[in-house]
Amino acid sequence: MKTNEIYMGDPFIYTHENTYYLIGTTNEMEGFRAYKSGDLENWTETGWILRKNDTGFGSRCFWAPEIFIHQGKFYLTYSAFVESTQKLQMALAVSESPTGPFHNLYAPWFTNDKGTIDGHIFKDDDGALYLYFSMNWFDPKTGINNGENYVSKLKKDLSGLDGEIRFVSRAEMDWETPMPNNRCNEGPTVIKHGNDYYMTYSANDTASDKYGIGYLKSKHPADGWEKVSIEPWLTTTDNLFSPGHNSIFKDLHGNLKIVFHSLAQRDKFERIVNIRNLAIENGRLSII
Repeated sequence: MKTNEIYMGDPFIYTHENTYYLIGTTNEMEGFRAYKSGDLENWTETGWILRKNDTGFGSRCFWAPEIFIHQGKFYLTYSAFVESTQKLQMALAVSESPTGPFHNLYAPWFTNDKGTIDGHIFKDDDGALYLYFSMNWFDPKTGINNGENYVSKLKKDLSGLDGEIRFVSRAEMDWETPMPNNRCNEGPTVIKHGNDYYMTYSANDTASDKYGIGYLKSKHPADGWEKVSIEPWLTTTDNLFSPGHNSIFKDLHGNLKIVFHSLAQRDKFERIVNIRNLAIENGRLSII
C-alpha cells in the first residue's frame, strides 16, 4: 500500500538493515502494528509488534510508539491508560527484532502526579541519553485540558530517569491557544545539527483544524529551549488538514525526512501518514 493509504496517527519511522519500518497509533488504540518498505512509498504490513492483551499494562489508549535502537536491541516507548491510576502512563518494552514481539521491561516506566505521554529518546554526541515527553492533565476548576513538554536525562541502561525533570514548553502563542478548553504542547522530537538542538512539537487538539507543528531551538539538550516563531511552522492549508505529531529520521542515503499525520478529510477524524523532505538552512527548519 502507498504511504497515504496507511491510517494511523503519531507516525514514527526507523531503519534497520536497509529497510524502513513504520509504526504509530492505530485506530483501535489497542496496540501497535508495523509496516516495512524499501523506498518510503510502498509498504507491507508485518503485523502487531505489541498488543494490549499481551502486556498486562494499560486498558486502552495505546498511543505514540517510538523505537530506540540501543546496544543491539530495539526499545519501544509508548503510553497507555492505566485503570488503577486513572492516568495515561508510559512504558518501555524490548525486542531482539525490529518487528517484535516486544515485551515490557518497565511498565510503568516512571510515575508522577500527572499523565505522561509521547516519549522520545535522544542520544547526544557524548553518549548522554535524554527522554523528552509530555505531561497532560484536566483541570476541573478551569475546564481546560493541559499539556506541557518536559525533559530528563535517562540512565544508561534505560531503566529510569537520571536526575530532575525540567520544563520545556507550554501553550502560550496565539496559534496555540485558540480553543477555550485546550492548552496543549505535545509530541516532542529532537535532532541536533551543528551546535544547535531543534525540537519540533504539536499544539492544540489533534482533531481540530487548529492542530499544527512548531519548533524550538537550544544550545543544550536539557535547557534553554526557545520557540522560534509566534506562528505555526506547519498548519492546515487548502489541501493539508490538521498536520501534527511528527518524527524526524534520515533515509538510507543520509537525507533528513519528516513524517507526520494529517486528517484524510477536513471534517472526519481519520489520520493518514505523510512523508516530506526536511532541510536546515541558516538555523531554520524547512519542508521541501
